[in-house]
Amino acid sequence: EDERLHSILANQLRNYIDSNKSYAVRSSANLEDNPDYSFAGQFDTVLNVQGIAPILQAIQSVWSSANSEIVQAYLERNQISRNDLYMAVLIQEMVPPQYSGVALSKNPVTGADEIVIEAVQGEGTRLMQSGQTPYRWINKWGYWLEKDDKSDIPITLIQEIVDQVKEIAAKLGYPVDMEWVYDGKNLYWVQAREITSLKKRNIYSNYLSREMMPGMLKPLSFAVSAPIMSGALLKWLGEIMGDLDIPDEPLVKLFYYRAYFNMGIVGRIFKKFGFPAESLELLIGALPPGAVKPRIRPTFKTFTRLPGILFYLMKNLKLRHKIRAELRRLEAELKPLNRDKLAQLKAGELLTTIAKHKAVVEEIAYHTSLSMFFLTMYNRALKRQLARRDVEMSNFDLTENMPELQNYYPSAILEQLKHQFQGLSPDTKSKISSSSYEQLKQIDGIDQFMQTFSVLLERFGHLGDSGNDFSVPPWRETPDLVVKMVTDFQASAVDSTQKVRLADLEARGQVTPMFKFLYVRARDYQFLREKASCLYTKGKVMFRYYYLALGNHFVQLGLIDKPDDIFYLTPQQIEQVVTDNKIEQDLRSMIAEHKQAIQRFSAIQLPTIIYGDEPPPICEETANTLVGTATSIGCYTGQVCVINNMQDFSKLQQGEVLVIPHSDVSWAPLFARAGALVSESGGLLSHGSIVAREYGIPAIVSVEGATTIPDGTRVTVDAHHGVVHILE
Repeated sequence: EDERLHSILANQLRNYIDSNKSYAVRSSANLEDNPDYSFAGQFDTVLNVQGIAPILQAIQSVWSSANSEIVQAYLERNQISRNDLYMAVLIQEMVPPQYSGVALSKNPVTGADEIVIEAVQGEGTRLMQSGQTPYRWINKWGYWLEKDDKSDIPITLIQEIVDQVKEIAAKLGYPVDMEWVYDGKNLYWVQAREITSLKKRNIYSNYLSREMMPGMLKPLSFAVSAPIMSGALLKWLGEIMGDLDIPDEPLVKLFYYRAYFNMGIVGRIFKKFGFPAESLELLIGALPPGAVKPRIRPTFKTFTRLPGILFYLMKNLKLRHKIRAELRRLEAELKPLNRDKLAQLKAGELLTTIAKHKAVVEEIAYHTSLSMFFLTMYNRALKRQLARRDVEMSNFDLTENMPELQNYYPSAILEQLKHQFQGLSPDTKSKISSSSYEQLKQIDGIDQFMQTFSVLLERFGHLGDSGNDFSVPPWRETPDLVVKMVTDFQASAVDSTQKVRLADLEARGQVTPMFKFLYVRARDYQFLREKASCLYTKGKVMFRYYYLALGNHFVQLGLIDKPDDIFYLTPQQIEQVVTDNKIEQDLRSMIAEHKQAIQRFSAIQLPTIIYGDEPPPICEETANTLVGTATSIGCYTGQVCVINNMQDFSKLQQGEVLVIPHSDVSWAPLFARAGALVSESGGLLSHGSIVAREYGIPAIVSVEGATTIPDGTRVTVDAHHGVVHILE
């Protein structure tokens, strides 16, 4: 049967094959390059084949590769049945290569929106199969993040590749991994596949959280606050767009006790709006210095969303009145706490109270987020109207004649206190500056100052160093610090009387009905945002006192040493102790670990963007290091096993760090056992890099001297930064 098939193929090939030309025989499996599995590097490719008989042999080789150990391991890892795999073959005329290489429309290691190009002289097999270290360029939005000045490849050719791969990716609608050949005159694209390894990778950014959840957060504060905040955001986005269809995973995650937003989820929301990928990176602050900021243009999908968005906006033209009424109701529900009564509640009663309070704070967070959205929307529209009138938004007095805002800004009462302080005698001012709050009560002649100070603590005692971390004592608990703040306070130097006001524009005849419409609503939402934010902060601080009351119960039970140690636990751990009377962990040792870790990590510098769910590693500065190019993201610690040739294959044990001089297709079975890959040669599209990404293990290539590391040495492969740390 095989002979008959070969005869049929030979007769067919004679109609197309020129015996004077060379051909490439490549795989084209039914599952290859599909949206879920690329099978990159798994099947054979035979190049420079001339003549019918050699081509038939190459076809047989490609067919047979579908049954190899390499492919079988790949199928098992991805839970695919061998019966579902079928192999076809492509035959392409070879282009005489002056230069060859690969181009990717996204960085396959990080997922960043940048064009990565790798190239070698001659055939691309040197790059992908022989492990040759390539020339490398990275272009991000017109800015060269990386250029290879040692290469003689014309930069005009590299720029042409950049332009074309962007165009191809845009037409295909997904990130692409492409192979190219240049014959000295023309650029040829010989293969394109989707970069499937990016689909399951999250990208985290602290660009937003630096504003919304700054600083280090203790476990309890984060576990309570993050779901409330993200839930509010997703709720009103869902109201605008319908079902968001996002994964059931947290929108915010802690890395070394610092909050990062899962921009992978935010990116999915962007896509539902029809915005391109670069909008996500602009949002997370990824614009490199010198880059040209790309314009984010709406797509057809964006316009299909407009009717629903416009309907939502029209339906909510009077939403500000509803929010105002809801905030009045919620303000009444945030009744002043009586801490003596809290101390009388049992632990179970406190949990019930916390659950009820959480529901109120969730409502407040929703209205805070909603009022912020509408304030931003109306402010932007008003800013455009002001620009047409040659007025800067920052120089326009939007809040004139709004004394009600003073209830939410402490600066006015601080200025009043500072003015009263300045009117006192030098001796009295000196006493105040050196006194505690309790000592102030003994100083004569400062009754008015003390009365105003009491008003400050009553109105703004919920404020503190962190509005997100309710483990931090607010002003009402630190009056000594507030005294110092008052004495050091500097009033604003901005003269509001110099700002442009509505009356000025009316005098110029520049107030149209549309302008007045936007002006009124921007002012209303300014007030609502401030009131909602104030209530939200008050509600968050109240969690502190509920949990401190629970902390007292835990101290009495002998579970923790101090009431505020409870902030190092999670709500689930607390509830388990109270409801099930179970303690699966030693709470004291766990609290001590958190305290030590927070202290240890307090001075570390974390990147703005973290790719993948794994925290970027922190290694001791004294550790010896080898540096290379990260080609598959991740971090792994294990023992080294150096493989120099096929005779060494049996040495590699499950989970060891595979260290090789280069990689070849025949070495692929090793990857099913390896915990990470380190190679002395290769690039982003070397065979080892491709297979490492397919198997989801960290990989660093072009690491000089890697194979000199003795077997058994413990190393950390930090493929976030391209560094191998030698720990022993």
